[in-house]
Amino acid sequence: MVMAIATTGLTPIEQTALLTLYARALDSRWPRPILGDELADHVAAKLDYDFAGLGVQSSVICQAALRAKMLDDRIRRFVAEHPNAVVVDLGGGLDSAVHRVSPPATVGWYSVDLPGISALRDQVLPPLPQAHTVAASLADPDWADAIPADRPTMLVADGLFAFLTEPVIAGIFRRITEHFGSGELAFN
Repeated sequence: MVMAIATTGLTPIEQTALLTLYARALDSRWPRPILGDELADHVAAKLDYDFAGLGVQSSVICQAALRAKMLDDRIRRFVAEHPNAVVVDLGGGLDSAVHRVSPPATVGWYSVDLPGISALRDQVLPPLPQAHTVAASLADPDWADAIPADRPTMLVADGLFAFLTEPVIAGIFRRITEHFGSGELAFN
């Protein structure tokens, strides 16, 4: 018998990653999924969490799947143009975009999120040599220090900014423009 992985140590903000994970998992179960992220369903199954208690409606499932699909497509285009790119997933949570996008090994992928959800991410998602987890708060001015700044960079934020204050968002944009030499930012 395999024991489910506990999620009780996550902060309320870190727990928001579970909602998007579950929405992508539910989408993958549909006969005609929008995103088709079967890995999300496998990850959700590993966790000890009352997903049914979230009461996720079809509209939320569609929104989460469509947002992820659009961001994946943007990343694929960027990586096709810049095969030595760096992709930075701001507030990456338990998103398996690196597996869905399947970039070449020359692309560095960095998922930045709070320490609790980052530790859980490393437990439940299959490792890839080019995928790195950065356990940091985006409110910390040093969050980008571990990420290369000398390559074209695609930064994505799926649903992140709704949880942050205006000064924190301004600080993130300031840090992005100071740290990264060139690239694109896509968010919703």
